[in-house]
Amino acid sequence: MHDITSRAATQSGAKGNAITPKNPRQTGKEAASTAAKVLADPKSTKAEKSAAASALSQTPAKKK
Repeated sequence: MHDITSRAATQSGAKGNAITPKNPRQTGKEAASTAAKVLADPKSTKAEKSAAASALSQTPAKKK
């Protein structure tokens, strides 16, 4: 199973983390990448996909 929720928490500004986005409610780059992999994995459970989708919905918009 994937541990997307704890990775997302770590990337989004958990205590003691040096990598904190400007808006702490945004998902970090590494967590977003992991979330995308979870969504692409056919073996991921419904709960994992739900958590991954939630994390990606909080990802900052890409710059053009």
